Amino acid sequence: QSRVWKKIQLNLDASSELKTLLSNIVSRTHDGCRLVASGEMVPFNGTQVCGFTLEKSLGIIPNSDKHGDFKGIELKTHTQKKVTLFTPEPDLGLYKKDFKDFMVKYGYQDSNGAYRLTGIHKCGIRCEKSGLTLSISNYDPSQKLASQADREIIIGLYSNDNFLTAGWSLPRLLNSWGAKHNEVVYVPSSKQMNPDEDKREAGYKFSVSFKNHVLWCRITSADKILQAIYKGTVYLDPAPKYVPGSPSETKRRSQWRVNDIATAVEDLYENTEVVKL
Repeated sequence: QSRVWKKIQLNLDASSELKTLLSNIVSRTHDGCRLVASGEMVPFNGTQVCGFTLEKSLGIIPNSDKHGDFKGIELKTHTQKKVTLFTPEPDLGLYKKDFKDFMVKYGYQDSNGAYRLTGIHKCGIRCEKSGLTLSISNYDPSQKLASQADREIIIGLYSNDNFLTAGWSLPRLLNSWGAKHNEVVYVPSSKQMNPDEDKREAGYKFSVSFKNHVLWCRITSADKILQAIYKGTVYLDPAPKYVPGSPSETKRRSQWRVNDIATAVEDLYENTEVVKL
């Protein structure tokens, strides 16, 4: 009958555990691979080979949920300074209502007749390639986001006549950012042709290696990601494709990126450090 209840708190140091595991993985080569749902290792030769190989080395089966890869900690491999942070799709505007109409109206046709939309879109700067401008409506960057909670803040791509062509509501953006990015490890990586001919014949086209210096980042917020977009540190680099008559070749891809992850993390997180494993 008591109104008092017991709270049990488990203090598991996932960061220390991950550091130990990563220390056994870095500074050596691995066959490019991934784990499948059954836990079996299979060759993988796609563009995400570094990320999947790291996950396999940690025993992580790839998934697309909104939580971090390792006990709440997100892992991101990168082979260059430019890094894709996250890829939430628009939940507002013409893009959401009629993807085909959006692509035909604002995209361009390539030599094969497919419609594409590309170009660097930084806040407040019209992209010459698409003719669209990325803007944050109903947002005052001089105030904390909490004081603007009653406003409908939209991060959107607008046409010259101020029509919302594609938009991200604040919940859509933050549900993809905050849940996975409160602790993130950025792992420099590289891939090369597998020097072992037998392994190449077995399907392992690439070998992958990870550097022993990683960026360990902690504590982000809605204010930080919005400020970073407003300042242009984070920008939209879309790559959707619409192929008439071929749904299987049609794809949606909204990439939010930074040009140099080593400097961008200062805008995105409260605490950042270079950790030598």
